[in-house]
Amino acid sequence: MRHRGGIRAASPPVETSTTRLTPGARKAHAINAVRPAVRSVARQAVALERARIAREIHDGALQDAYAAQLELARLRSMPGLAPDVLTAVDLLRAAVGAMAGDIRQVVDELHEGPVYDRTVAKRAEEHAARLAQRFGVVSVIDLNDLCPLPPAIDCELGRIVQEAMTNAAKHAGACRITVRGRRMRGGWFVSVTDDGPGFDPSARSSGFGLRSMRERAALIGARLAIDSVRGKGSEISVAYP
Repeated sequence: MRHRGGIRAASPPVETSTTRLTPGARKAHAINAVRPAVRSVARQAVALERARIAREIHDGALQDAYAAQLELARLRSMPGLAPDVLTAVDLLRAAVGAMAGDIRQVVDELHEGPVYDRTVAKRAEEHAARLAQRFGVVSVIDLNDLCPLPPAIDCELGRIVQEAMTNAAKHAGACRITVRGRRMRGGWFVSVTDDGPGFDPSARSSGFGLRSMRERAALIGARLAIDSVRGKGSEISVAYP
């Protein structure tokens, strides 16, 4: 637009959907606009950090586990070992082999994401066999009514069950562990009980195991509960929703 004197007049501001927003709404709009880029950068940063951690574990703990396996194999081949020593060496070899397998899987998951090749029932059965060999504990696994579950839930739930079983055998000194699971309307429930001495759940624990189980439960939107009475064993349960 021009005035009569040839001077260009300012055009009226163009009103858009953004200019009609309140200051608070404009701020939210701007945040939403950059959110995909922020998420992309965050995913890249997480991927780089996961790769770095995987390398550290692979080059450190995993190689140490492999070296321990070789040393135990060498020890096993030495002549003149007493039968009880051979038995102890075999137990150690099995334990170190299982540990190396677990570390290898963690490395793979850090590189490629969670490994969904085993159901929670399969993980529990395999872990029960390892605990029986190492600690002599008897495990009863009853998870047939639980399957199938979504792979991501199966993976995290399997890790929770494994940790609970390990705690019962290693720290509680239990003789019997029972793992049960069932479907409920719109969800599921899994419990790991033992006949150990029990403990005080309200006592503050600095251990990583319980914290890890709670974090894994939160990742799949489940609730983890601990029920234990001294002298009457313990129960760790996971429920969804």
